[in-house]
Amino acid sequence: MEKLVPIERTYRGINVDVKLGLYKKNGQFNNLVKKSLDILADLLQENGHELLSEYLRSSKKVLIDFKCGHPPHWIKPNNYKNGQGCPKCGDRSSSKKQSQKAREEFPLLVASNGHKLLTTYGENCEEKVLIDFKCDHEPHLIRPNDYKRGDRCPKCGDIEQAKKLSKKARESFKSFVESKGHILLTSYGKNRHEKVLIDFRCGHDPHWISPANYKGFKGCPECGIVTVAEKKKCQSKEYLLSVVSSNKHELLSEYVENNVKVLIDFKCSHEPHWVTASNYKQGYGCPKCANNDVGKAKDKLISLISVNDHLLLSEYKDAKAKVLTDFKCGHIPHWISPDNYKRGRRCPQCSESKGEKIIREWLESKNIAHTCQFSFSKSRKRYDFMLETECAIVEVHGLQHYEEVEFCKQSTLKERQLNDKKKRQYAEAKGFKYIVVDYREHDPKFALRRFIEAYNKLPF
Repeated sequence: MEKLVPIERTYRGINVDVKLGLYKKNGQFNNLVKKSLDILADLLQENGHELLSEYLRSSKKVLIDFKCGHPPHWIKPNNYKNGQGCPKCGDRSSSKKQSQKAREEFPLLVASNGHKLLTTYGENCEEKVLIDFKCDHEPHLIRPNDYKRGDRCPKCGDIEQAKKLSKKARESFKSFVESKGHILLTSYGKNRHEKVLIDFRCGHDPHWISPANYKGFKGCPECGIVTVAEKKKCQSKEYLLSVVSSNKHELLSEYVENNVKVLIDFKCSHEPHWVTASNYKQGYGCPKCANNDVGKAKDKLISLISVNDHLLLSEYKDAKAKVLTDFKCGHIPHWISPDNYKRGRRCPQCSESKGEKIIREWLESKNIAHTCQFSFSKSRKRYDFMLETECAIVEVHGLQHYEEVEFCKQSTLKERQLNDKKKRQYAEAKGFKYIVVDYREHDPKFALRRFIEAYNKLPF
């Protein structure tokens, strides 16, 4: 069992809220939080004030006793750091004295370190000053408080840190290569992304590879490529054979790869047919049987359209390809997929709400290209409108999208809102802008006004 690290609830006399995150899981300090607390603790100590409440974050008020004769006062730590004091006495004398003292002492400290202060000390210890560190790097902006704690030129610090890390990485990587039984033929470069030459002792030529990739790779890339390719081919062949067996068909040729055709006997009274292994796995069958199936599906659709007193105005291709249908309802013919028609979908304008209707009429009056009841290919998600030129989706949301209603019992509010979220994410992932029109009052004029406002904000 992992040993738990005890966490202190106080830091430098400040009571710390458990939600603050002063400590990481391993018990070490969170440096950003610690730095903020250090600044606050320094100011409290310098000003002779006392923090009486728990500290959660720099924007949440804390209770401070200003030791001025007035009752303690709630103030944001950020404001306190900027010099605000007791509001009743308005006495900032302690802060001013401290600022004056710091303003006089700080340049002396900089000079004693052989550095040069290029700007004047600001209003407080948090306002950055420009210092020339005399190190061949450009002068750097730094907070006086950070300078007092020992912070110096960040570029020098980065170089020193890089040297330490590079030395450690060089030694560690060489040991790692030797432990694998390989030979490092060149020295470790500037970083883990600079390639080195390694002899993998496998019969292939030595290979250039970055240390980062080497640690994530088990051996010679050429060996690995052969192994992975053979493994994939074997798995693909096994899957093809299992599909052939489950379909009670027969494989009559050798399997080469997914995109190469194989000869299949479909056991359907037609001759064996050549089909790519990939297409066969996806459900492609005997093309002659398929032609018969297409003919049957077409006849079934025409019969259903005739029974419903509708009219088919375009050629039938397959169950997914949309056909133009006249619903004999007074509206213009509409394109709909045979699958959706069989599921009961009809003229979208007949089923539209008054909110959708007023928006559609406005779009038509402005000659804005749009599609009603739009759906992406290979998706059953339907959207109220798709604006073609603007590449935008429009959804008109009635009351059922915001609260539970009596007339919509087939799904819960949570389910409807989750579906709305998924639809939006899907459309935005396709690169479409998204407009949601609030139609909860079921007032068409409100819906149109809200849509026009959102439409005018679209980037063109």
